[in-house]
Amino acid sequence: MKTIRSRALATLVFFAAAALFSGCLFGPDDKETPSTPPDVVYKPLTDKDNVIYNLVTSYNNANIDEYTKLIHDDYIWFNQAEDVVMHGAEEFVLRDEDLARTANLFAARKGTHPDAALHLAKLELELYPGSWTQITEIEGIPCEDCWTTTREYYLTLVFKNAEMTFVANDLVKFTVVPVSEICDG
Repeated sequence: MKTIRSRALATLVFFAAAALFSGCLFGPDDKETPSTPPDVVYKPLTDKDNVIYNLVTSYNNANIDEYTKLIHDDYIWFNQAEDVVMHGAEEFVLRDEDLARTANLFAARKGTHPDAALHLAKLELELYPGSWTQITEIEGIPCEDCWTTTREYYLTLVFKNAEMTFVANDLVKFTVVPVSEICDG
């Protein structure tokens, strides 16, 4: 089996990603069938650690609906400078592009990606514990009750039809801020 290790993908910033100490983030929609298996539990986004928990859970269950709830309109993924220079990666990716890429990754795990060669036997994200630091501003804009943490992660992809495993390991930075949304129902 061929294993590819990468220390890429570094700084993930969740601008306005979590509903810390507020009500619900999005109201329920009774018309949609939940894509979460009954034994999988997602925590309310009223605590910053629940953002991390829900991110890992959405990856490990390939649940794009739950992942999308974590990604605010101002979300930005920043690649490491070395990946930009050495590998030609873009400097950053905005929300819509991140969601499209993640949806493709999750489709590969579910076996629904149009390219069967990309189907995954395993998709697993691990984020290691870390401490949070309160911040008072983001890019010069005051931010009340905002927090940041840097965590080590391991992302493992095992391809079904190719004897290949991809493991990414590095540090990732999260920033969470309170989000208030009016709940329906």
